[in-house]
Amino acid sequence: MLLEVSNDLTEWAVCVRVYFLALSCWISEIFFEYFTKGHTELLDEIRKSEVNQQHISEKVAVVTGADGTIGREVVRLLLSMNFTVHAIVGDSYKANEIFHGKAGYPSDRLRLYRSNFERNKEIIALSRLIAEKTRGNISIFIGCAGVMLVRKKYINNIESHLSVNVLANALFIKALQECFNERTRVLLLGSSTCRVAMVPVLESEEHLLTNYVGPYQSYAYSKLALAAYVEHLSSSRFTTACVHPGVVPSGLYRNTNFFVKLVTYIICPFFLRNGAFAALLVVHTATRNDLQKGSYYEDTKRIPVTDRLSIQCKQSLANAFNRLANKELGIAA
Repeated sequence: MLLEVSNDLTEWAVCVRVYFLALSCWISEIFFEYFTKGHTELLDEIRKSEVNQQHISEKVAVVTGADGTIGREVVRLLLSMNFTVHAIVGDSYKANEIFHGKAGYPSDRLRLYRSNFERNKEIIALSRLIAEKTRGNISIFIGCAGVMLVRKKYINNIESHLSVNVLANALFIKALQECFNERTRVLLLGSSTCRVAMVPVLESEEHLLTNYVGPYQSYAYSKLALAAYVEHLSSSRFTTACVHPGVVPSGLYRNTNFFVKLVTYIICPFFLRNGAFAALLVVHTATRNDLQKGSYYEDTKRIPVTDRLSIQCKQSLANAFNRLANKELGIAA
């Protein structure tokens, strides 16, 4: 009973902090877009980047969550930069509505795949197919897929936010790493909510992956764990980073209550960052010449969000996700 009360208080505390943070982000994002770096400046820096100057045969990108609000715009922008894009969607019907025959999505350079991020075997099989199709050459991987505010649910004995938001990305990266080289950029979509997540008391690797307090804490904690895993990958030969795309009204809010949905989908689109600008920021981060390995970014600035985690906790998280990914891939420990 005491544990349930404690969990409820933690969830309420995180929930309140999330909405205050959203308000703060909204204000700072307005200043960034209109007074710091707008659309034209970001696009100009992307065009001048070393990544964009590669030969067209080397411009191959993989985008997950490509049928989402931000993902579809990331795909459109990469195609406009003459990338061949391997786009992974979760809903084939929705993807057909978005991409089929629409301006900005040339079919000769767009490859569509479907995958359920709750099914690890599907992720692995798809990764192997993409590795074959790209002939071992991927210059950009952008992970836009994710879930938010899901009620208590476990996938293969792992809390669902951690499974989809972290483990699925770890599986893709490990399965495709032979297609990555020292110039490859791997960028995963994080969230500023990682800054308000309650840091769990380190008990065991199993506890770190199974503990569920509530939807807000679980989502925020999964994004903190993702930032920690990205930091762990800083020793890889390719460059991996994490970025908060901004507060964007999107399908991620489908699990919120009626009032939040009403505000998010009816009122907020007039005030919050849209998917197109968020995608511009994401691609700008992925292509910037000074991208730092293992870093987390918000509006082009590096933010040290994992400092609240102990070295032992970071290592335990990395070990847990690596162990699970290796097990799924059949890699010996």
